[in-house]
Amino acid sequence: MSGGRRLTLLRHGETTPSGLIGQHDAALSPLGLRQLQQRWAALDAVEPIRAVATSDLARCRDFATAVAQQNALPCTIDTAFREFDCGPLNGRRADGLDDADARTYRHWQADPTKALPGGEDWATFTGRIDAGLQRWLAATADGHHVLVTHAGVIKALLLHWLGLPPSRHGQFWPGHAASVSVCWDPAYPPVVLSMSMAAPC
Repeated sequence: MSGGRRLTLLRHGETTPSGLIGQHDAALSPLGLRQLQQRWAALDAVEPIRAVATSDLARCRDFATAVAQQNALPCTIDTAFREFDCGPLNGRRADGLDDADARTYRHWQADPTKALPGGEDWATFTGRIDAGLQRWLAATADGHHVLVTHAGVIKALLLHWLGLPPSRHGQFWPGHAASVSVCWDPAYPPVVLSMSMAAPC
């Protein structure tokens, strides 16, 4: 895999408020910023980071654009890397849903191929992420690339790369500032290099 490069998926840090569902646009908390800074330093120490891409939502974008500017790195902002669209459940806490919505959400968690009412279906979700990733990587040079994104995006890519059904998404649970690094080569399936799923602090 001579044409391979290191690609890291990096989840955003803790937000204020925390624990909201889907495509809410909450900002990072002070702890969330520290979590990302700590993980970024560790990732850069393994192999210097050469390019950044990010979801356009604030909890990803604010850190990604700031760190890219500080380090004179190219930074791509793309809606393709947004979290799963949960329709009317976006921005709500799972523990605050009424009985009917809570049942719907539990059923979706068990089988995300059944789209939430007014939300995105899993095939569309995975397709937009993969298209965005292919587009970004095709336009960049070699070296360590970091995508600052969301837990659902990381899960969807892992399932896609490993050939697992969407119902297995619960086996991956990225904490705040979790990271997954792979060797990316367009001619081969991605090779998992490391996974750090717990929050660094």
